Amino acid sequence: MNVVKISKRRVILILFVIAIVLQQVGCNKAKEETTPERPVAIRVVKPQITTLLQKISYMGTIHSRREIRIISRVQGTLMALPAAEGIKVNRGDVIARIYSPELEAAVERLKAESDYWNRRYEADQRLAAEKAIPPEQLAASKRAYLSSKAALTGAQANMDKTVEKAPFSGEILKWMADPGQPVMPGQPILLMGNNQTEVQTEVIEEDLKRGLAPGITAIIYKKDKTPLESTVREVAPQAAGTSRTFMVKVPIPASLQNAWRKGESIKVDFILKAAPNVVAVPVEAIADRSSNPHIFLVRDSHAYLQPVKPGIQQGDLVQVDFPYNGQDLVAVTNLGSLKDSVAVFTVETREGQ
Repeated sequence: MNVVKISKRRVILILFVIAIVLQQVGCNKAKEETTPERPVAIRVVKPQITTLLQKISYMGTIHSRREIRIISRVQGTLMALPAAEGIKVNRGDVIARIYSPELEAAVERLKAESDYWNRRYEADQRLAAEKAIPPEQLAASKRAYLSSKAALTGAQANMDKTVEKAPFSGEILKWMADPGQPVMPGQPILLMGNNQTEVQTEVIEEDLKRGLAPGITAIIYKKDKTPLESTVREVAPQAAGTSRTFMVKVPIPASLQNAWRKGESIKVDFILKAAPNVVAVPVEAIADRSSNPHIFLVRDSHAYLQPVKPGIQQGDLVQVDFPYNGQDLVAVTNLGSLKDSVAVFTVETREGQ
């Protein structure tokens, strides 16, 4: 009987403990259900309506649009370079003189021979008219005279090559030889460029595949950072150098032909794509960009999940495609703690960039 009484007491005690535990769990659950969710602290920014550009940037170099090397056409000694580097010249101006004693001697010798055969031919003509010499002798003297005359003309033409003249109006960019220096045929004497300038930039093949081509917009920047719009004029059809890059040429506007020195560096942006009047938000406002891109719009102290389609990114801004009402703000912090319709409170509002 005592054992039975003790067992009943234990059962009653256990049931009592279970009842208390269940009551406590129920109270806690009710408390949780009645306790409001704490708002998430966030920073927000207002989306912008702007134009975004997909661009690639390079550093280019200022060149004359037409550059040629003036080379020596004869052997001799470079006597004078009348125009210094950086000096502008007109077409036909003398830009180099070469002293060639061998050519001078050849001209004098051939001139004497030509004079001799000229007199001989004239004398033979008179003698032939009097039938004092056979016709064959007159023909021989005529051939000798014409041959000496042609040789003199050729020597004088070579002598003319000792004076180099500007083939077009432009600027002396660089001396490639110095006065007093012996020169050989084919040796560069100086580099000359015309008065039109352009930016030349070496670009990689991957950027050509992205859309860099003749006709696209290019932005060059003045020394005060002011942007100037131009157009890609030419892309080299073949890669050059060990780096396998392609030369791209962008003309300088006529009003700024003298704004830079030849060889000076200049920044150029190539515009691959432009998106005008689009909604743009900071990059950090987009969550799960790679798989399920979305942003959180903020209004009435709540955040609302909004799927978006990212587009062009320029700097810290990225294009997002969604029906924007022009009023909602967008969260840029604590995105991992947000979910649709969650309560939030703003700790800072950032101005659009």
